[in-house]
Amino acid sequence: MNKITKWFNRVLDIFYVKKCVACGELLTYDHEGHLCPKCEDEWTEAKELLCEHCMEMQKNCRCGFGRQYVDGVRHLAIYDHDEHDYITNRIVYALKKGGFVEIFDFVSEEMANELVEKRMLQNAVVVNVPRNPKSIKKYGYDHARKLAVRLADRLELEYVDFLRHSRSKTEQKMLNKEQRDLNAKANCYARQKYAPKIKGKTVLLVDDIGTTGAMTGACASLLHRHGADKIYCILAAKNK
Repeated sequence: MNKITKWFNRVLDIFYVKKCVACGELLTYDHEGHLCPKCEDEWTEAKELLCEHCMEMQKNCRCGFGRQYVDGVRHLAIYDHDEHDYITNRIVYALKKGGFVEIFDFVSEEMANELVEKRMLQNAVVVNVPRNPKSIKKYGYDHARKLAVRLADRLELEYVDFLRHSRSKTEQKMLNKEQRDLNAKANCYARQKYAPKIKGKTVLLVDDIGTTGAMTGACASLLHRHGADKIYCILAAKNK
């Protein structure tokens, strides 16, 4: 590398700030990918971790929530509530609270490459699990919607803004499994004007994390009621 090239690269590193989406470490402008080498190794290991039930890697795991109307659940890695600094947790936090473009680019690319099969793309649309308006007001965006829109773009599918969450005083994370089911069913609703775009379609239902599957189940029930043919949940992570 000659002196001019080295000088040019240093200038780009100063003005084109690129960070690891998981830990925030500065990356050089020409670094390939969205993770630093350390986080890349951790993420690869997390995705290759075997499911304790089916003994498959996470992207190949077909263990679902057992929810009615859900034809399949796909996820990239396991989320561990007991390990705050775990790589998957950091990526989920970045989706929920970071809001920067690169994290949605990274996760949507991972989803498109690892989770979505060709047969799932036939006659398909993309829909997101809606975020509580209270959280949208707090963080300024609906992370699942942004992720779904980006995934739809990558897959060259139509995104349908079909589901909404009413303003609820109680957050899902504060409830037990039974309470989550009731709360999700009470607060998730469909935007009727978009119903024709759902009827007869395969729906890729996108969210950041599946915990008990309560909100996913409520959304799947609404999609089925409005004529969805198949429903696949596409998640960044699934609760351990």
